[in-house]
Amino acid sequence: MILRENSRNVLLISLVAPIVMLSAFVDGGFVRRLAMALAIILLLIPTGGAGVKIKKSELFLGLFACWLMISTLWTEAPVYMTSVISDYLGFLACMVMVGRLADAGRKSYEALSVAYILGALVAAFQVIQAWGQGISFEGSGRFTVGEINSNYIAYTIASAFPVLAVFSLRSSAGRSMGIIAGYFAIMFLMIFAVSLTGSRGALVSIFLVILIWGLRAFRKRFFVFFSAMFVFFLIAVLLIDYLPEQIRVRLIMGEVGGVNNDIMTGRSEIWGAAFGMIGLDPIKGLGVGAFQFINDGVAPHNLILGLLLDAGVVGFLLYFAWLFFALFSRRNATDSYLFFSSSVFIVYWIPIAMTGVWIISPAICVVLALMASKSAKSL
Repeated sequence: MILRENSRNVLLISLVAPIVMLSAFVDGGFVRRLAMALAIILLLIPTGGAGVKIKKSELFLGLFACWLMISTLWTEAPVYMTSVISDYLGFLACMVMVGRLADAGRKSYEALSVAYILGALVAAFQVIQAWGQGISFEGSGRFTVGEINSNYIAYTIASAFPVLAVFSLRSSAGRSMGIIAGYFAIMFLMIFAVSLTGSRGALVSIFLVILIWGLRAFRKRFFVFFSAMFVFFLIAVLLIDYLPEQIRVRLIMGEVGGVNNDIMTGRSEIWGAAFGMIGLDPIKGLGVGAFQFINDGVAPHNLILGLLLDAGVVGFLLYFAWLFFALFSRRNATDSYLFFSSSVFIVYWIPIAMTGVWIISPAICVVLALMASKSAKSL
């Protein structure tokens, strides 16, 4: 039955993807919206049929995507709409697929977790390689993978920490000294790579996850917990000496090359402008990308402001309904490990969501599906 359900989802994705891709090349607004509507219908209806129960989280993310599609009727920035809505549909499909596979059982969950952690490690190695070659992102002194924005690659690597935290606590691999040493080696490598990107939000997320992770792992052994945290953070601080000067100055919020790297880095002015624009249409929003369109491509750098600007109160409520039902359903609240996996995701997500431009991404949907999976209980 599980294989049949997964095969159905694979077929579903194969149908949705071409429709979404083709709609990106259609100039006619009506045809484009019709293609988007068909993609959503194909995505949602089959997952609820033939014994496959649609999750509330999937439903609300689908409704959120529908609301964004409807906002093409009043958007201030139509140039953004097709690509953004296509992205949301792809992320929804990604979350459905990973969630179904993760729920299939322990081995499936472990395989997905290991694959994700290995992917983050590959990205970390590439960032370190770019540092070794002296190739920074757009000459900024911050390092990344290829031409990807440094913050985005930092967020992606950091998103592996919630997965690693849950995996380490419940994996069948055990907790031998070799396994524990391997976890620490992976963490330090990824922390060093994220440091090279210069993303302070991602680093804060990582350290918060490690703190919650340690509290869970060393329950009732507070001396061991504080000792382990002291050693860990001491080594992390020592790693700063190996970072390029521009990165070090950025992380300690100094000034280099005439660029101010204070804690807000201009966000207070951006947030003030965004807050003022919300009042123009607070219920339905201004449409996806309106703030960037009006302000020469500058994003709000805040999840709440971005949602209210793009989708209004309606979209804001749909988005947080998606997160709530994915992370804190009744099942999750009554199981300690599921509650931990949901909580560690929120701890990771808040610093990035409140200061960055990552409202949603494939990485977030994959990690969210893993953290909310019922298989986390049986690990």
